Amino acid sequence: MTKSVAIVALLSTAACTASASLTQFATRSDFNTAFTNALFEDFEEANIPDGSAGTTSELILDSNTSNGIFSTGDIVEGLRLTIADAPAGGPSDNLFVSSLDFANYTSHAISYNYNDTVGPEITIDLTNNNVFGFAMDVTGNPENTLVAVDVYADDMLLGSFELAGTGAGTFLGFSSDTNIITRVTLTGIDDYFGVDNIAFAVPAPGTAGIIGIGLLSAIRRRR
Repeated sequence: MTKSVAIVALLSTAACTASASLTQFATRSDFNTAFTNALFEDFEEANIPDGSAGTTSELILDSNTSNGIFSTGDIVEGLRLTIADAPAGGPSDNLFVSSLDFANYTSHAISYNYNDTVGPEITIDLTNNNVFGFAMDVTGNPENTLVAVDVYADDMLLGSFELAGTGAGTFLGFSSDTNIITRVTLTGIDDYFGVDNIAFAVPAPGTAGIIGIGLLSAIRRRR
């Protein structure tokens, strides 16, 4: 498998247990079919003109953020992104927001600003405590930047993925049928990366059968 086609390649051995398991969706369409009530954040409210980027010293991004780039309420409730702080001597404006036509990006995406930041560089907390499905696009600058993704239910590791982020974003979607997903961390392996188009959901009433069909379809595609 080459880096350019590496859409989620690996589930860690520790994640493949009866009590801690994830199922991957091959496409966003499959995820949307399974989770029709997903909350969605594309960061397009960012006050960043196309072709430019912005930074801020506030390293937490959520619905309460008001920093000149985002206003209060711009970020959907139940989602919190934390960018790792820069090491001693590094810049304080570590939360980085890109835009269309900046470098290789095609939309607003959330990234980090300093090369020596210790991973995980981005931590996504899901604060509604009811999330069983999660999806996002992982960006990369340059193209095909390798990113490690770890998924947790509180302190329990549910699964680990590795994928190649791109300017337009590489889709990653998964669900758990037994554990509430509370946190997703992203760690760069070889260069800068970011996140965009985050969706998270609890199954709507009556969708259990649809979810089962979607997960079976994803499993068959992986095989």
